[in-house]
Amino acid sequence: MIANIRREYNRRSELQRTFGIFDGFYHFMPLKLGSKNQWQEVWNEAYSHSDAGAMNLRIVTVTPGWDDRHLLDPSREKSLCRLIDRENGCTYRSMIEFALSVDPPPHMVMVASFNEYHENTHVEPSFNHRSLYLDMTRDFIETGKALWNTEKPYNSQQCHRLRSLR
Repeated sequence: MIANIRREYNRRSELQRTFGIFDGFYHFMPLKLGSKNQWQEVWNEAYSHSDAGAMNLRIVTVTPGWDDRHLLDPSREKSLCRLIDRENGCTYRSMIEFALSVDPPPHMVMVASFNEYHENTHVEPSFNHRSLYLDMTRDFIETGKALWNTEKPYNSQQCHRLRSLR
């Protein structure tokens, strides 16, 4: 069980806070963890705690950015961060480069978000972006596979647990 989390968490305390229920944690929108000039620092800090779950899964998130300013839901209007500019792929590329650079490598990469057109967070082809983000995602997957192919993703105890869940 993977927790989609929107707050800071710490590997020392999270198992107790969440009663050891979750195997792993990931930040749904790491672009909200700090301002653009702080991103690398806050992403590194978040990744340093990414193995806080019961299975110590290291999970990193990539997202292209978003713009939900056109949505009129009153609960969204209170949000401080309604726009993270995609910058023609630069925001997504920064996150991809970060994900490829982390050491140790992640067990899992979350793409947030795949199909939320209403928030403009989608990576699939669209009129405005054509196939740019899907192409970048494909290249990222190929590069990640080549880069991370040498590490076994789980130890034998974790593999046994995963097989028993099927």
